[in-house]
Amino acid sequence: MATYRLRYERRARCYVGGCPTPSLHGFRSTDILLSIQERAHAKATTENVAIELRPRQTLRPGFNSCARRRVAWYAFNAFTQAGRSFYVFAVVGKRATAATRRELRRLLDSLHFRPRGTTARSTDAAE
Repeated sequence: MATYRLRYERRARCYVGGCPTPSLHGFRSTDILLSIQERAHAKATTENVAIELRPRQTLRPGFNSCARRRVAWYAFNAFTQAGRSFYVFAVVGKRATAATRRELRRLLDSLHFRPRGTTARSTDAAE
């Protein structure tokens, strides 16, 4: 999800580690990008680890990215839910409004995952 139009391109021009290629093409300083990626070969786990955005990674002046002047911070963190392993990747623009940042948090808080192989119908029937 993003606050700008995502377009597919074969090659990334605005690369940031962990970013789903080439999602930063078109990113403006007022934008936010969010991607949830499931880890393909992770071990199953029963422990749920909350989705956290830890902006510990910032784009340095020497970083090779066309978006570096527009990005306040980005996060690429692992989390687990319903026995499945994921990554959350978020990019926040330097001029993203407080309302947009709150909407990102609300979106993350609203996500719910089911164990692999279950559907909404089979889960509802069991309740």
